[in-house]
Amino acid sequence: MSTRTYTFSTAQPLTLRVSNPAGEVEIIATETAQTSVEVIPRHSSGQASAERTRVELSGDGTRLDVEAPEHRFTSGGRLRMSIRLPAGSSVDVSTASADVICRGSLAGLEVRTASGDVDADHVNGDVAISSASGDVALGTVTGSVECKTASGDVRAVGVEGGCRANSASGDVNIGSCGGDVFVRTASGDVQVRRAERGRVDITTMSGDVKVGVRRGTVVWIDASTMSGRTRSDLQSQDAPEDGEVLSISVRTMSGDITLSPATVVTV
Repeated sequence: MSTRTYTFSTAQPLTLRVSNPAGEVEIIATETAQTSVEVIPRHSSGQASAERTRVELSGDGTRLDVEAPEHRFTSGGRLRMSIRLPAGSSVDVSTASADVICRGSLAGLEVRTASGDVDADHVNGDVAISSASGDVALGTVTGSVECKTASGDVRAVGVEGGCRANSASGDVNIGSCGGDVFVRTASGDVQVRRAERGRVDITTMSGDVKVGVRRGTVVWIDASTMSGRTRSDLQSQDAPEDGEVLSISVRTMSGDITLSPATVVTV
């Protein structure tokens, strides 16, 4: 098995588009004027796929395409793709079962996967992820986050914009969010460790819900559960003169609801 390596001169951040049906995609964003791509077959069966993988930089040097061949009637081979590119690049990945790992700072991230996990350190922009059963782990995001998953868990340390998450049975854990939070899940637990403005709207069938509120924040609460318990440790406050109020709306059938002052964010 041999590794296929490609190197390009890229003085500016670029747009990366990756398609890898199975295996792993590792993206490292760093201060560099060069982009390198390594395509590594995981087993001997992946050698042919590595040789047929298309790696092409656009004529103006602003877009890089890395595309492994699809296997419609056979399992094909698993490939590990390791890509090092300039920090501030935007990334778009499509995969069936390959994991996606992003290190360094990206300008935007979009991932579509069936069962692969997604792990990203820092995105200085928006994030959009669609997954069937893979887990999603995000560090800090300066833009907004939109995540759809069936059974995978969703974690984000800090989101400066809004956050929307839809899950059937996965848990949703958000460290802090500077914008609106919208979560829908069937049986997963939901926790927002620090909310401070806008709206928190959470609906779950049987999962527990925990929301932490920044101290000093005035809150409007609308919470109900059919067979679970509701607890609030928030202090009563008068409405602020500037009219800014955090709105919390929680609905659950059998889960417990807990509202409390925010603690240190560690997800």
